[in-house]
Amino acid sequence: MSEFKVNTITNKDGSHGPQVCGITTFGSSGLTLPSGPTEMRGGSRGRGLFAGGESPRLNVIDKIEIATTGNATDFGDLVETATNIGGAGNAIRGIFFAGETPSLVNTIQFVIMSSQGGSNDFGGTLSFGKIGHNGAVANSTRAVTAGAYTDPGYSSQIEFVTIMSTGDANDFGDLTVPKYATSAFSSPTRGLFCGGDPGTSPNTTDDIDFIEIATLGNAQDFGNLKNKRINGGGASSETRGLAMGGRDIPSGGVNEVEYFTIASKGNGIAFGDLIGTISKTTAVSNSIRGVEGGGGTSANDMCFVTISTLGDATDFGDLTTARATLGSACDAHGGVAQ
Repeated sequence: MSEFKVNTITNKDGSHGPQVCGITTFGSSGLTLPSGPTEMRGGSRGRGLFAGGESPRLNVIDKIEIATTGNATDFGDLVETATNIGGAGNAIRGIFFAGETPSLVNTIQFVIMSSQGGSNDFGGTLSFGKIGHNGAVANSTRAVTAGAYTDPGYSSQIEFVTIMSTGDANDFGDLTVPKYATSAFSSPTRGLFCGGDPGTSPNTTDDIDFIEIATLGNAQDFGNLKNKRINGGGASSETRGLAMGGRDIPSGGVNEVEYFTIASKGNGIAFGDLIGTISKTTAVSNSIRGVEGGGGTSANDMCFVTISTLGDATDFGDLTTARATLGSACDAHGGVAQ
């Protein structure tokens, strides 16, 4: 991968700031980073994708511009209908891992975040068929999926791909316990996997694991959630992560949002509430906003919070199709350097 150069430019207000002015080419795909100010690639102008889901099982991919409230629009379709997908991405590509079709699959798909269209085969597979729902994080170069429900049990395995390449996933390490359906988010260096279903009664946990994304190895204990939850969404800035919605068995849906300082181990702290009690949901984010979408028995609602400011969520708009257990990817979340 060739390097790109950062120059200093003079803005209209007389201040100075960086501008990405080089072009970076990635392998044989010929994909390039767009020139121009960094906010045009991410930051407050990030794109979020909501993919797949069920009731009935779907292959639809919706897109939103996270900085602008409004209804989602069609982006394209997954290669196949799937639910319980794990998703992550960088400024160029979104990656979707595995899912249920209804059989458990080990496929990896990718999309070009800036180009409307369907997903593509990544050219390789995960080690086995699995349901991951949400349990994936990324930095600028690497996407990581952690934990799974498999046939016939639960897995602690963590796998990763290099986002701008193609091929099979590689072993990363293991979670502290087997589980799936975590609320996951990341900074540019660290990924957190919150809660999940460990496969033992009552099938929800408040444990939080973390990894250093650039360093292979087993996950470590980070702390605990305020509320046990599975099937929740995760959103982040470069410093703060949010666990949004989900469900606690047998209590039902969770509407509380919790926050974490990603660089510091510790327990979840109350942030505010979603508009409704939402389970089987997902979320996308840029450096400013976290947007939760879908969920429940089959919902099309989206709502958002400002990541740096404690408080309740506000209506964002609607997905094109109501659905639950959907996956998501975004190009300007906390794991992507802004």
